[in-house]
Amino acid sequence: MPKLSLILPCYNVDKYIEKCLDSLINQTEKDIEIILVDDCSTDNTYKIIQKYSKKDKRIKFFKTSDNGGSGAARNLGRDNATGEYIWFVDSDDYLEPDACEVLYNEAKNNKLEILCFNARNVISRDVYDKVLNLDVLFNFTKWPVNVIIDVTKQGANLSEHIPFFPWTYIVKNSFLKQKFPEQKHFENVVFTSTLFSKASKLKVITYTPYNYVLKEKNIIQSPLNDLKIKCEMNNLSLLLDYISSNYIKKNHFLSRLLKIRYKYFLNLINQYEKQMNAAYIFSGEEKKLLGKIKSSTKKSFSFYIKNIMPFGIFRLYKRFTSHELIYLLRK
Repeated sequence: MPKLSLILPCYNVDKYIEKCLDSLINQTEKDIEIILVDDCSTDNTYKIIQKYSKKDKRIKFFKTSDNGGSGAARNLGRDNATGEYIWFVDSDDYLEPDACEVLYNEAKNNKLEILCFNARNVISRDVYDKVLNLDVLFNFTKWPVNVIIDVTKQGANLSEHIPFFPWTYIVKNSFLKQKFPEQKHFENVVFTSTLFSKASKLKVITYTPYNYVLKEKNIIQSPLNDLKIKCEMNNLSLLLDYISSNYIKKNHFLSRLLKIRYKYFLNLINQYEKQMNAAYIFSGEEKKLLGKIKSSTKKSFSFYIKNIMPFGIFRLYKRFTSHELIYLLRK
């Protein structure tokens, strides 16, 4: 059994994948497997994957039957992973040389289910004329550092503000039972947050082994469309179902996360309507789902009395978004 399985979804990354793969095959820890899943690339990505697989026997490669997105590609890779721990790496990023060695030893020595760490933001050459290392961008500083956390018992005391990216942690293979939602956008949110909620041995360290390459496609935000709206709505549905079926309390970080994602969704709708210069039309099922979320995130009557009586309606307006305020006043 390899110590680590590195799983990489690959789609049209022929400009970046060689740097990524070089950083993997040259790790100081040699007992790893590298699983590459080509998601129907239309450039030279698959040819590069085949070339590298001939160089290094630790590389396994697969090809999806259709372009299903990163979630579907990661699920295929996970189904074929045999390592003791799993790390989902993006194929246009790269690792520090000792990344696998440091992370595996830390996880193994502490018998961890999940080990979280930092990532560095790097500007790629296709945007500027040189590589520029920025300050650490993705980190878990709102969670306790360098201690083992039992999330199953401490969920109410943990912050809902965490990086959802699956390349900011490694997870024990035997602990990982769930799969990514197979959608094109925002597929990491529910996967990571619900995975963390099940962990009894999770640790956060300040080590930074991962280099996240910021490219032009990341800098220039792509326009909103119906698919993005529906993907985020699916996240709300999945998160609400998980909270309900597992009897998660309202002070748990997942319940607070649902509120945040709901506000984020309202903001997406606002942006979409401005962009399209038209109202978004909700289906009957979507209206029903939003009604359930409003009900689950609604404050108690005593909360409104406490906030309205001493400070007046203006204080309430400042506290909530316009969408939420209209909803509260209607109630």
